[in-house]
Amino acid sequence: MHINDTDTTAGKLTDAEVDYALTLKTTVGAAAVQCIDWLLAKVTDPNFTADWLTVDNASAFKSLSALRLLLCQSFAVPSLTTSSVFVYRADSLQTESPDYDDTDDDEDDDD
Repeated sequence: MHINDTDTTAGKLTDAEVDYALTLKTTVGAAAVQCIDWLLAKVTDPNFTADWLTVDNASAFKSLSALRLLLCQSFAVPSLTTSSVFVYRADSLQTESPDYDDTDDDEDDDD
């Protein structure tokens, strides 16, 4: 219902795809946003016209993007997520995350 995929004869996503979204995400709202992301990926093909048929993926993309924003707001799903990644100098041969704990540095300042 949340992604407007209610036609059982011509579904936008398969039941397996919806089930997979529900296993990936912890809430129904987040799963709905995941499904919209998959639908957005499906309409990234360029527009084309063949004889009498015109396929305008740009308008579908715009509509799905608006629906995604609405779902993110309705279900309080962050529209972007971030994570920190430590980047090491290539010539350092460092393989472990650095220790940024500076408690030992305070003791050295007393010397």
